Amino acid sequence: KRQVTTVQSSSVTVSPGQSGYRVAYCPTGYLATGGGHVIASYTSIAQRALISVYTARPIGTNGYGVGVVNGSNSGLTFNTYVYCLNSN
Repeated sequence: KRQVTTVQSSSVTVSPGQSGYRVAYCPTGYLATGGGHVIASYTSIAQRALISVYTARPIGTNGYGVGVVNGSNSGLTFNTYVYCLNSN
């Protein structure tokens, strides 16, 4: 029976003016079918407008990577997630 599961990366804090990158990987026996990111902390909508995603793409057959640039004057925290389908 096919089963989909979601895996999240660990969170990373990105300082003002810096970039950060995270990859989430599927467990053994699962294939990545897509993914995304969650920006978990920002102080305002104005700050959110200054945060850019510079890459969001599959990594091999079992991962998904996302990179962000923090153009704001406050730190932010984000993580990446991947949707995984078992290959059995």
